Amino acid sequence: MSFEIPQTGLQQLLYDIEAGMPLLFVDQLIVQTPAGFGAPGEGKLRILLTISGQWRGAK
Repeated sequence: MSFEIPQTGLQQLLYDIEAGMPLLFVDQLIVQTPAGFGAPGEGKLRILLTISGQWRGAK
């Protein structure tokens, strides 16, 4: 997936993906900062994220 997110939200997003259910793995993460990126919290990061998941089958 490709999306934009505030700098302060990236850490929480990654935690939610890896700590939640179903079990998800971050396969690839590419982060681009906007031109003229300044103080923390300014602007949005452009994210390209590839994840994979694993489900348990029905018992």
